[in-house]
Amino acid sequence: MTYTFVAAIADNRLAGADYRDWTSRQLAEHGFRLEDGDLKRGDDLVGFYAFFDRDQGVTLMPTDAHRALTDPGPYGGAIAGYLNWTHALDERVGQAQLAPALLAIGCSLVARTDNGRYQQALRQIEFPLSNLVGSHGFADGEALVSRDDEYLRYVQREAQAAIAAAGLAGDVGKFDTHHNPIRIVGDLRLHGRVVSDPERELAGHRLRIWALDRACLADREFWSD
Repeated sequence: MTYTFVAAIADNRLAGADYRDWTSRQLAEHGFRLEDGDLKRGDDLVGFYAFFDRDQGVTLMPTDAHRALTDPGPYGGAIAGYLNWTHALDERVGQAQLAPALLAIGCSLVARTDNGRYQQALRQIEFPLSNLVGSHGFADGEALVSRDDEYLRYVQREAQAAIAAAGLAGDVGKFDTHHNPIRIVGDLRLHGRVVSDPERELAGHRLRIWALDRACLADREFWSD
């Protein structure tokens, strides 16, 4: 049986694991449980699911999404397989809790099997540099692709370069935290003087990085079964 939504699961973090087992473990960290075709949160039924291997799952994807599947960018990966699911009763759980988890886990595309629409989880996105101030920037850190050192060093370098391009001076640090790990350390300076309101000053400048497009989560029509 084919369900309404299908998420491509990229292999960039599998480390040789079976994509079905890996996806199940990752969803468990978000409070979801895959059990004999039932998708549950705790003891509550959220929906129904099936796994499809590459050759099966790609046939569920819209034709114009195939190029994006084969060109994942530097922080994506080849597709290992697909998770196909549908909501059961409460679509709000799917949109508010399951969808964000699958964007972060799959790092690829989520499509509908009924109308050809799709969302691309991983893309180049512009953020105001004010995201570098405080622990809640970059959607509390959830817009960042991963906590891998290589990726965080990339974000750190891009942020440092964007600050310099804005004519400002300041150091960007990397923090070990469950919140935003990439932030300004110490003073921000403009023409040698300390900026009294760094968040306001940085809000007018932009940083472009590979990140998770969490804005697509607001598309209620897409996520409604």
